[in-house]
Amino acid sequence: MGISYQMPGKYKIQGKRIAERREELGYSQEELAILLDTSQTQVSRWERGDMLPSGRYMGKLTLHLDVDADYILLRQDDKKRRRGDEISKEEAELLNALAVGDGIRVIQLVNTLIKKR
Repeated sequence: MGISYQMPGKYKIQGKRIAERREELGYSQEELAILLDTSQTQVSRWERGDMLPSGRYMGKLTLHLDVDADYILLRQDDKKRRRGDEISKEEAELLNALAVGDGIRVIQLVNTLIKKR
């Protein structure tokens, strides 16, 4: 297993997108943390760009912020979720059970499959 290092500010643009959308929806960092079952400190790290949300949180984050994962990951500028991106409660629970990083790969795969339709 490799060592993971935080790189302060490496994901600054992604963090800005998370913060802006949270503020548009009127959530405090603490309120978003409660919705995501994480800490305010963790939300702050994402928004500062110190790290990206793990797969466990990316699905929940896109659901609660009502944005596409590709918007957060800078693959598109449109923050609207595309048709077919809605996930059920059961799918969200499955995403939460994944190991760190697996959720992002699953979301990338699903988005690729959707684009092929």
